Amino acid sequence: MVGALTIVTDSLPGALAGAPYSATLQAVGGTPPYSWSIVSGGLPDGLSLDPATGVISGIPTQVGSFNFTVQVQDSVLATDTQALSLQVAPPGAPPAPPGMVALWPASPGIAAISWWPQSGVTYFRLQSALDPDFTFGVNTVDIPVSSLPEPGNFLTVGMPDQDMLAFYYRLAACNPAGCSPFVFAGGMAARRFPAGTTEHWSFVMGGYQFLGFASVWGQNQVSVEGKVSNFKFYEGIHGFGGLLMDACTGIAPGSACTRSWAHAGGYVSVSQDFPPLGEVGVAIRLS
Repeated sequence: MVGALTIVTDSLPGALAGAPYSATLQAVGGTPPYSWSIVSGGLPDGLSLDPATGVISGIPTQVGSFNFTVQVQDSVLATDTQALSLQVAPPGAPPAPPGMVALWPASPGIAAISWWPQSGVTYFRLQSALDPDFTFGVNTVDIPVSSLPEPGNFLTVGMPDQDMLAFYYRLAACNPAGCSPFVFAGGMAARRFPAGTTEHWSFVMGGYQFLGFASVWGQNQVSVEGKVSNFKFYEGIHGFGGLLMDACTGIAPGSACTRSWAHAGGYVSVSQDFPPLGEVGVAIRLS
């Protein structure tokens, strides 16, 4: 025997003005499918009710207490109603900028951006560009904290995959009151030499700067199994007066090595070599 159609949702979670919101109305009994509507009162501006799913969603733009009555109707026209109230709180102050932001190789072809966990953040704004001044090829995406792995301080990005292509990233912390200033996360650049090939010189280098030190890495992306390479790390631009700072040897395809040194700003570069053949390098700017 089918039970009577009944709305079981009797309260709603609060909302913050300017922040994404979603809540689902629930009903039991009757004969699905259900159709939802608001029969008196109304939702705050920016929110709407999906009649097919019962989901209230959107970004509220009004602050206050909003009283309304919802109705559910089933396929044989039985109905039930429920009075509800939704509280929309005002936004507070924007969060502080992310701290200890780093860009590092997570796996072959994938880099990670990480930062110190912080409270009072509802989403992060990630901006990428093809130049370090963020004037060319700029792309901005807002990433809800709820979509990030716990504790919400880690995300992954793809590495550049064309010869001399560079990606730069910066990050801001946001809540309904606004966003912090951007913090530079770091940059990456690829070499494929000869261009379009991966069986010879093929790598991505990247790095970030923190507390006066550069942390720079190179990832071997040669497609020939077992073809190890060496990396050399330069302050400045390799081949144009760059100063050799460190090196690592015997790096297998898909693996990376990282070196750090005191860095006052400007360019850093990494070269790949397969002795006795020569070096092929690329540079990024860290400030």
